[in-house]
Parts: sequence; structure tokens; C-alpha cells
Amino acid sequence: MTNYDSGISLSAPSGFTPQVTEFTGELTSIFKNPEQRKDPKGGAYTVDVVNFDFGECEWIATTSPQLDSNFTVKVNYNEDKADTPWDVLRKSLVRFMPDDFNSDIMQFMGYRFHCKFDDIKLNKPDELGTWGLQDAKGWVVVGIDGLVNRVVEDAENSLQDLIVDEIINGNNEADAVMAFHQHEAIRSMNGYDKVLTEITNGTYLGSLAEAGVISVDDENTWHKVEN
Repeated sequence: MTNYDSGISLSAPSGFTPQVTEFTGELTSIFKNPEQRKDPKGGAYTVDVVNFDFGECEWIATTSPQLDSNFTVKVNYNEDKADTPWDVLRKSLVRFMPDDFNSDIMQFMGYRFHCKFDDIKLNKPDELGTWGLQDAKGWVVVGIDGLVNRVVEDAENSLQDLIVDEIINGNNEADAVMAFHQHEAIRSMNGYDKVLTEITNGTYLGSLAEAGVISVDDENTWHKVEN
């Protein structure tokens, strides 16, 4: 098994980056165990570390071409503290958690993950020793095969609701398209680029109609379907 620390522990050297920084792999086990670490003054302390073991890995970004197909992501465990490596990784994971998992991360066993050692924000001291949110690197879950990122999905649904209510409802297609391009607020919303592509291709209104979200009357005016 190839093991690399997340690089965020206090004992890790500044600027530490693991040999693998992005990969996909099947989650084979999750476990927590204590590990001994050394502090800068030569002392020792114990930290709990969560290990995510992956098999059948495919490497997306790595500096080492000679790796086997297994990989372990290791993150210091801090259950009650926000903006730690564990908190960031956990939040990225639970975004994909279906309701029927009942908040049990062990239900992710056997799923294929896309993980990345990415830019994050952590609560840690700066060069002057002042604690606060600082730029850092850490492991996050980018995707899980067969599961939907519910935060992104909710954001895209919010964009759809706004478009239907304020742009499409009561307009014909030409007026709706014109209103879409003139609506400043939606341009910064998650999912805008995807909708823009569909509107440019002339498929957006039709897809909403097929989904039963909108309907068109005899005068080619679109209306929101009230459930």
C-alpha cells in the first residue's frame, strides 16, 4: 500500500505536496488510528488519523510514474473543530451522501471516488502566529461515480427556479431568450454556463417542457406549471 500524508499536519514541512495530487479509485476501507508525530522542538505527540484506502486507482496528477494501483489518503482527525483538514474533507464527502445512507460514511464503501489535493482554507496560524483562515492545500472529494453533488444540484435548481419565475413565465421564446441575456443577477450563479449553452443551442425550453416544469399555450407563450 502506498501511503502519503495530507501534508497539513503540524509536523509536515512547509509547502509539502504528496507525490499524487489527483486520482480516481474505489474506496475499500475507512479506519481511524493513532499516530505518533514529532513537534519542531523535538517532542512527541499523538494524533488520530483517518485513513481512506483506495484500490484500482488511476492517476490523474502525479510526480511518480512507478506506483501500484492502491493509495491511502490520510487526514488528521478533529471531530469538534471547524476548518481543519478533516472538516474540509468530510464536508466535500457528505455533499454526495444520499438520504438513505443515514449519515453513515461507511455506506460509501465500494464507490469509485475522484479525489484531489486542492486549494482550501484552513484555520491555522500565519507567520506572526495569529490564528485564522489561511490559504492551504488539502484533500477533497471532487466526484463519486453514480452519486450527485447535492450542493451543486441545489444551486442549479435555484437558478432554474429563478429563470422560470422571472424570465420564462409569461413570455414567448424570443422574449425569454432576450430577458435571459439581459438578466445580470444570474450570470454569477452556479450552472449559468450550462444553461447558456442549452439556450444557445435552442434546447433549454424544450427540456424544461419535457420535464413538466413549463408548458406553452396556443399563442406560443410559456407558462410555469404549478404543481
